[in-house]
Amino acid sequence: VIFSSVSGKVSIIGNASGSDFSSYMVQVGEGINPTNWQQIGSTSTTPVTNGELAVWETKNLNGLYAIRLNVIKTNQEIQTSIIQVTVDNTPPQVHITYPQDGQTIESVRGTITLSIDIQDEVNLGNVEWHVDDRLVSTQTSPPFVLLFDASKGKHTLLITAWDAAGNKTTTDKIQFTVEK
Repeated sequence: VIFSSVSGKVSIIGNASGSDFSSYMVQVGEGINPTNWQQIGSTSTTPVTNGELAVWETKNLNGLYAIRLNVIKTNQEIQTSIIQVTVDNTPPQVHITYPQDGQTIESVRGTITLSIDIQDEVNLGNVEWHVDDRLVSTQTSPPFVLLFDASKGKHTLLITAWDAAGNKTTTDKIQFTVEK
C-alpha cells in the first residue's frame, strides 16, 4: 500500500515474470521522486510470481522512500513499477503524566483518571494500559486518558505503545496509592 509505514528488514513482495522475461532488479531512493537510486540485492534472472523480490535493511533510515522494480524483457525493454513507503525506525515516546511515580491520590466517585503524553514521528498504532500487571484497556487514538475504577491501596501502571511500523516502547512501571 502506498505510503505504508515500514521498519527493520522489509521483505519486498511482488511479480517479476512474463513470457518475455529476462531479469529484474529492485532499487530504493530517498524522497517521493528520487534522483539517486541504490540497488537492493543483485539482478535476478529467475522469474518471481507473488513472491519475495528482495529484502531491504532499513535499520538506520527514516523518512519517505521510493521502491522501484525494473523488469527487463528479452528485447531489452524495461518495465518499471514504483511505490512510496515511509520508513519509521523510531519508537513512540511515551510519558505517564498522571499519576506520578509514588504519588498518593484520591478517587472521585470510585474512579481516577490516568493520562499519558505520547509522540510519534509517523503514525501511532495502539496503546496498552496495564494496571496491577493486568491489561485494562487498548486505545488507537487520542485522547490518551483512562477512567479507572480504583480500589483503595497500592497500584502499578505500565504503558506499552506501538507505532504503525511496529516499533514498540514500554514505560517503566510506576507505583501510586489510592486513598479513598
